[in-house]
Amino acid sequence: MAGRRAVDNGTVEAFLSVLDQYHGRLSQRALAQALGQPEFRMRGILVALQRLLSVEGYQVIAIDEATETIELNRPLLAKQFQLPSCLQ
Repeated sequence: MAGRRAVDNGTVEAFLSVLDQYHGRLSQRALAQALGQPEFRMRGILVALQRLLSVEGYQVIAIDEATETIELNRPLLAKQFQLPSCLQ
């Protein structure tokens, strides 16, 4: 459902975990290193993650092209996926 370049569960878990460690905001280069991915693959991974996590078009993952920063909107993620309050 996420498209032809769907990401596996391990990548999704690692992505959320890394961004959580950095308070939801991290440079694309640092994120690639943390995920063990080459930087040139990050665009495809981020697009797949946006498709997967952005329910009904709400932007859970924002990509600032100018600063190459990735930002996770954790409260919106929790609301969309009805996560328990202890995980918000």
